[in-house]
Amino acid sequence: MRRKLFQLILVILLPSSIYALELPRFFSSGMVFQRDEPIKVWGFGELEEEVTVRFNGQINTTQTNSFGKWMVSFDPLAAGGPYTLEIVAKDTTIQLNDILIGDVWLCSGQSNMAYAMKRASWAPQEVPKANYPNIRIIKMERAYANEPRQDVTSSGWSPVTPASILPFSAPAYFFGKELHQAEEVPIGLILAAYSGSDIISWLSEPSIQRFPYIHEVLEEKRKLYKEKGLVNPPTVHEIRKQFVAEHALQYLPFDTSAWAPDRFQQTLKLPFTFSEVPDLKGHLGEVYLRQTFSVPAFFENKSLQFRLARWDDYAAFFINGVPLHTSFYKKDWVTVNVQPDLINYGGENTLTVRLINISGEGGTSDKKEFYLFHPVNERTSMNFLSGKWQYFKGKSIDQAAEPPKMHNDFEQCRSTPTGAYNAMIHPIKEFAYKGVIWYQGENNYDRAYEYRDLFPAMIKDWRAQLNQPDLPFIYVQLPNFKPINDTLFDSQWAELREAQAMALSLPRAAMVTAIDLGEARDIHPEHKRAIGHRLFLAAQKVAYHRDQVHAGPTFKAMKVKEGKAIISFDHIGAGLVKKDTPYGYVKGFVVAGVDRQFYHAIGMIKDNRVELTCPFVDTPIAVRYAWADNPGKLNLYNAEGLPATPFRTDDWDGLTKKERYQVDLTQINLPKP
Repeated sequence: MRRKLFQLILVILLPSSIYALELPRFFSSGMVFQRDEPIKVWGFGELEEEVTVRFNGQINTTQTNSFGKWMVSFDPLAAGGPYTLEIVAKDTTIQLNDILIGDVWLCSGQSNMAYAMKRASWAPQEVPKANYPNIRIIKMERAYANEPRQDVTSSGWSPVTPASILPFSAPAYFFGKELHQAEEVPIGLILAAYSGSDIISWLSEPSIQRFPYIHEVLEEKRKLYKEKGLVNPPTVHEIRKQFVAEHALQYLPFDTSAWAPDRFQQTLKLPFTFSEVPDLKGHLGEVYLRQTFSVPAFFENKSLQFRLARWDDYAAFFINGVPLHTSFYKKDWVTVNVQPDLINYGGENTLTVRLINISGEGGTSDKKEFYLFHPVNERTSMNFLSGKWQYFKGKSIDQAAEPPKMHNDFEQCRSTPTGAYNAMIHPIKEFAYKGVIWYQGENNYDRAYEYRDLFPAMIKDWRAQLNQPDLPFIYVQLPNFKPINDTLFDSQWAELREAQAMALSLPRAAMVTAIDLGEARDIHPEHKRAIGHRLFLAAQKVAYHRDQVHAGPTFKAMKVKEGKAIISFDHIGAGLVKKDTPYGYVKGFVVAGVDRQFYHAIGMIKDNRVELTCPFVDTPIAVRYAWADNPGKLNLYNAEGLPATPFRTDDWDGLTKKERYQVDLTQINLPKP
């Protein structure tokens, strides 16, 4: 009796139904298994049920355990396929078809790894060419869990097509495409990224326990969840969406006078933020924007495509008074196909935007090239929507109707210790991988010194949890961001880049330098093709053991001679070069003497080293390169076209040495369960 009761309790507690044979959603037709590694397949069924699995002539029979879980392992296979996987238990059979054997890469991180193909200005040119039946992709939905889950949320695997690739990661796609073309084997790309996620959310609990001050917060939060009856609280995006649906749009009914041209007495130029427009600074509520344009008559009967950047927070678009599209919270680039019957060809047209700022800073992105439209499926683009727009300020939102204020580290559960790991990595840790590509760090820039310990701990943790101690791990260093600023001063972003570079001390790790691929006003730069290419070069080196240059010049040593600091580098390839610049010297270097005051230095390339001179420093004791949030245009590369990696030779205390992850639990305002 006790045994049956115990089994019944297990059935209730398990996340998946175990009354019938079931596979995790991660398994589907069209998937890819890692070549030359044992092939593991697992699932759920009735307690102590016999399960038989057949794959490519191999047969394996097992029994579910006391938790209703079963697992089998098949011998490694070389690249090939397609194959069929069949699972049988009692009267139930599951069959998966079109399975390939190749190289599987786990693609993880935060929003820049999640950056969707459809968001970029180059999407109309690149997406139609995305037809690669032997590149298979699977995207996990963003998820968070207090405890390890047994399955992910996903619609399954699919081959790369123009339709399937639209919501998929751009850097992962470009990486996988080059890899497929170079290795000539099937490629599987698993996207497990969570926008805005903190590094601590990607560590497992055993790893978090090495950091008691973080683990203590995790335990306290669990206690708080339990007291409030919450398992997984809503994310900040869900809270804001609910607010828009229940408050903002009801509180601010559409202003029909928006169609009256005389209401639009002021002008602004896109892109813009509310803080840049005097009467919109600090405004929570509506703004109506209007732009008139004409479409040449020779485009008649052709659908048009508007590309209108992203809008913060809620935006509704109207063409000649007809509702066209809505977007929320900068979720996607606004790309809308407009049918010919809505356009006045050869005459005047009006595009009206109703923008509602819910909280924080409102406005648009800074992608001027997105204020375009062009005929669908044609190359012609017309910049008819750029320049100044007319606008007027609408109603304000009652401050009392704002979304609940919640502590940043709690409301964004993506920043809770172990949350992303539990929901997105733990369920697939038994799978075999060729390697990991990683793009994260923006959420940790203000705790960069702490990242020195957390990031290598995460790499070691994943290798241990995935049971692949030599798993190649390739990551992207943070690019330049924010307005161009001076390299003479301390920088949190520079310190985070330094922390990332320190992880290169781990075996089979490689770093992609992106200091030339960022954008001053957009934390999500478009240069994802270049990121993918550099990830590919790094993979060729650490995962495929190709003898090639895979990184830009990295600091090797400094010596001082006759008042000059002479810097030597590794990864110089065919030699150091000054790239695409009118300057006769290497930019981005600063030097300091015994007073620890930095001054700009002139760098000259001699014998594949950089010699630095500065009239204000007689004897340099410290050198820094590209040490800024955004050091501006740099020109030190190797002949292979890869940029020099930012560095410093000193170890002086910076801005983040004392910053640590912490949460004031008394300030958390929990939503109702």
